[in-house]
Amino acid sequence: MTKLKELFRKIDYEFYLFAFLMLDLVARCPLEVNPWMTPNYILNFDQGFSTRLLVGSVVKFFFPDFVTGRQLFQFVFVALTLLNLLVAVLCGRVLRLYRNETRGVVYVLMAYLASPAALTYLVTQENMGRLEIYLLILTLVQIVVLLRVKNVYVKYALVLLLSGACCMIHQIYIFMFFPLVFVCGVYNVFEAKNKKKEIIVGGLVFVLIGGFFLYLQLFSSINLNSISAVKAYIETRTDYAYLDDNIYYEYFAHLQEHWTNFWIRDLTYNLRHTVVTLIFLLPLFGFLVSVWKKAYRCCKEKRIKWMFTLMQLSNLAMLPVWLIMVDWERYIAVHIILEFGMILILLYKRNSYMITAVKQTAAGVEKHMFIYLLFLLFLFTLDKLDARCYQPYLVDYLANIVKMFLPG
Repeated sequence: MTKLKELFRKIDYEFYLFAFLMLDLVARCPLEVNPWMTPNYILNFDQGFSTRLLVGSVVKFFFPDFVTGRQLFQFVFVALTLLNLLVAVLCGRVLRLYRNETRGVVYVLMAYLASPAALTYLVTQENMGRLEIYLLILTLVQIVVLLRVKNVYVKYALVLLLSGACCMIHQIYIFMFFPLVFVCGVYNVFEAKNKKKEIIVGGLVFVLIGGFFLYLQLFSSINLNSISAVKAYIETRTDYAYLDDNIYYEYFAHLQEHWTNFWIRDLTYNLRHTVVTLIFLLPLFGFLVSVWKKAYRCCKEKRIKWMFTLMQLSNLAMLPVWLIMVDWERYIAVHIILEFGMILILLYKRNSYMITAVKQTAAGVEKHMFIYLLFLLFLFTLDKLDARCYQPYLVDYLANIVKMFLPG
């Protein structure tokens, strides 16, 4: 019994976090994949060497002849479970580093887990099956590699392979999650004994990743030359629903068509609802700004302040996505994930200034615990950030409240 208790003590944080994440997943998860995503799970490297084909190739490995809608759901659910496990292990490791002073870390984690950008934003009706699931998994693995692997050549060889795989999953990775990998690599340079070696090897790898992204974007394509050919192939592989628009816009349309038929057309709608989203998220943004402000204020080293600034500027890498694509609420979720992710990376690296900031945050929370609990309750009452179907409910809700006070 004593040995069992000792074993549990070694994984207690991870166990509780994983249990919470799985309960949240099971409670919210729809029982089917968004049909918009079907082609991404069916098309594979048999159709060429291009982006958005890697996940379909993995699906074909497990289901070589035919895949049903139920099997697609099972595949996605297993991937979400793996993502939950990775997050639980990584966050548990950070908590364990501060076992005797975990309160501040717990308050930061609770703010994220309660937020609309918590992992279950990936299981809304619109987001179920989105390729961010796999991008997040491989990004977290890269963070582990950068934090734990000491050999420079092995470390960056793994980063090159994993980032290449991410580009093969979806080229949006280079704007969404690669910045987090990049800033983690830059932070390694600050700590490296042989800075020159770290800069040369890491710099070369990051250039190669950028070059591979450009190759996929400019020169790769599938060898099915019409929508009807793609539809015919999909129907030989699955009986699950799919959307013709996905096939056209994901694999055949030019950038100008995306811009005209989505971005320009939906600009007013997106601006209106994104403003409402941002207003509702102001308390969360205020919490994050408060943590970073404390870290800046107590930081006395110019190079570390520069590192903090670079971390914040990395959010600008998402600008092309905002200017080309339309699922703006998904992108808000990514920004929030990046902010919390950078805080946790700095805590894992035992950055003294972020540690101080989190301790000061804990002191502030405990001084105003009732307000913090209301803050968490408010975040819990918000739905998770969807692709574009989240805010109409809030807008309608607000409109109905206003109508209650109008005559007639």
